[in-house]
Amino acid sequence: MPKVIHEANVFTAVSKVFTKWGYENSTTKGLAEAAGIHEATLFRKYQSKEKLFIKAMKHEFSHVPLHHVKYTGNLEADLLSIVNAYIDTLHSHGDIMSLLFIEVPRYPELKEALDVPLKNIQAITKIVDQYQAQGSLVRENVMDSLAALIGPLMAKYMFSRMNTSTVRSELEPSDYINLFLSGRKPR
Repeated sequence: MPKVIHEANVFTAVSKVFTKWGYENSTTKGLAEAAGIHEATLFRKYQSKEKLFIKAMKHEFSHVPLHHVKYTGNLEADLLSIVNAYIDTLHSHGDIMSLLFIEVPRYPELKEALDVPLKNIQAITKIVDQYQAQGSLVRENVMDSLAALIGPLMAKYMFSRMNTSTVRSELEPSDYINLFLSGRKPR
């Protein structure tokens, strides 16, 4: 009887290998070993390292907390939901997300791997835009608002990954939202 291949396990293993070695240095042999399958099975199922990488990224980013954030009509609750989901996504997938920003420009054939992460960002952009349109947030370029909201979280994550001795902020997400809103609520 053929071995059952659990695709989610394959994609998780592949993500770990890519995070450790990068796209170019990840071999199909190493990917197959990490996934617990034969290299021939990997090729038969996914045809190429490129296709496997793209499928793995689409799968991984379809299951992150950020993928599930929805507009509710409650500004503070929605911003808190975005911030918490973004923090949780950074903790679970920040390394692979950082790698994508480096690898996709080097290997344009992998651009499709950004489809789901970009949809996640577009979804939260739409939420911010809705609040701007209804007058709950100052009208500005929505990407500037989004950068102001999640940019510091990404920077904090990157500094923490570099093991620098920077002062660590222990700001609660709700306090963080209040600071964000203090500069973006209409007067």
